[in-house]
Amino acid sequence: MRLTNIWTFLFVGRLVNVIFGTATVYIVYLIGKNIFNKPTGLLAALVLSSFPGFIAFSRVYWIEFGLMAYVALDLYLLLRTNFFESRKYSILLGIALALSFLHKYEFIPFVIGPLILVICKSGLLKDILRLKWSNRLSNFILTLVLALGLTSFWWIRYNKDIFGRMLSVTLHNENTAAKDISLAYYLQSIKSLIGTIFLALFFLSLIFVVIRAILKDNKRFYILYLILGIMLPYITFSLFLTKDSSHILSMLASMAIFISAGLYFVKYKALNMILTSLIVIYGLNLHLHSFYSPYPIKIINTLNRKTLICGPLNADYDLSLFFPPRKERLEFTIREILEYIKADAHGKNYPGVLVVFER
Repeated sequence: MRLTNIWTFLFVGRLVNVIFGTATVYIVYLIGKNIFNKPTGLLAALVLSSFPGFIAFSRVYWIEFGLMAYVALDLYLLLRTNFFESRKYSILLGIALALSFLHKYEFIPFVIGPLILVICKSGLLKDILRLKWSNRLSNFILTLVLALGLTSFWWIRYNKDIFGRMLSVTLHNENTAAKDISLAYYLQSIKSLIGTIFLALFFLSLIFVVIRAILKDNKRFYILYLILGIMLPYITFSLFLTKDSSHILSMLASMAIFISAGLYFVKYKALNMILTSLIVIYGLNLHLHSFYSPYPIKIINTLNRKTLICGPLNADYDLSLFFPPRKERLEFTIREILEYIKADAHGKNYPGVLVVFER
């Protein structure tokens, strides 16, 4: 594999992550502001950007980090359609759904639940059953036409094996044991992605917000909207044999909003300010800790900085893959690369590795 200078490669990769990360944080702020209020949106943005998983994935080059921005955009635009009464946001939603699918089809479990909820709430089903043409029905059809139309070139080209590839990637993995089909795997992954304290805050906020919504019917629709964006993908990916923490990365946006929403329902101003201040301090502490912590992926300055070796990006693997210095050579044979991978992967099959050479 021949690419450009490794420092150019790192700069471009980090720049892409900066764009996606900034977009995700801003969209989460907009969602929190749209559902609750501006302070809730600001706190949700801070919480999201403080998650250890968000910080860690911003430093590596995985497609799921960009997918998180697309999922957040889909959820925001779906809200702004006002149950498909808005023509402008229906058009934007169709374009966003198409871009999400072209980015990675795994966005579907994150969006399908909230989308069905909006369809049921909007009265679209009644319009369809009564064969009644309405503004919201025309906007909904427009959204579907744009989403399917803009992705049609991809479907037409790969129509023969698209579903086979999807199933082989998600439902079958010969290196994954059948016992991995459980709900416990991703609970541990969430703990790693957001940290123990934020996980505890999430569950407390979830319980408090749900109880308050049931008793007082306050923001009930929006609470269910966010829950579906979390629970449906959690259950869906738990049933797949192929598992990885990155699959649920897009859940972090809704979880950050929930943590912030818990404070929204705290009516005691003094308590609200104390809890908000503690979360802000804890979040800033995570940022500072991350800023001064070592780079999560080992970059070995071998071969006079001509070769970039990245350890496996999967948290399930030990990030210890490296080549011994060989300054007299600028290239390795495939056999040698595989031997080094096998030796450093501690017997685990197929670790992720990126090797970049420059002549």
